[in-house]
Amino acid sequence: MYVNVPIDMPERERQRWYQLIAWTEHIVGVEKIDCEILQMHWHPANPWACGIRGEAHTDVMTLVLCGTPNQRTMLHELAHLEATDGHGAEWARRLMELHRRWLSPRRALRADRSIAYRYPAARKVYSSVRGARLPLRGGGKESRGASDRWEFRNRARTAAARRHERSRTIPYPWEVPGGLG
Repeated sequence: MYVNVPIDMPERERQRWYQLIAWTEHIVGVEKIDCEILQMHWHPANPWACGIRGEAHTDVMTLVLCGTPNQRTMLHELAHLEATDGHGAEWARRLMELHRRWLSPRRALRADRSIAYRYPAARKVYSSVRGARLPLRGGGKESRGASDRWEFRNRARTAAARRHERSRTIPYPWEVPGGLG
């Protein structure tokens, strides 16, 4: 695998990349993934200037990475090299397999849940691979989103505030005709 690292990258950043590159080369060798080129680029002023963390080009078997390196992004892009359906079921199954083999059990579970929440095709794959349904995280049809989650987390405080409101005998000024002036 040919690795291309920018020459203007500071040494500290380069060392972080080299650790990930060695790990990736090991995975590519063990899993027998056809990856010809690993291309990295870096933006000194803004690490996320291109708006992507990675791309996989299956026509030339190339990975292009940007920003701060991490293992989950690398596994995500390696799964793209082996699957032909974008973010479909084949890709999700391969990615979950890579998570299970190359991440700790806890990180693999979190990574699997993360892709299942983000990509619809991965939800069914999650259920078949993990043998359990994806846990709900709020935000269903009836949910108001963040406000519902806040009320649930602070339900005792919310209930106390409502009891206090119901127990008030002195009306607020705006409740009295002519009370505000």
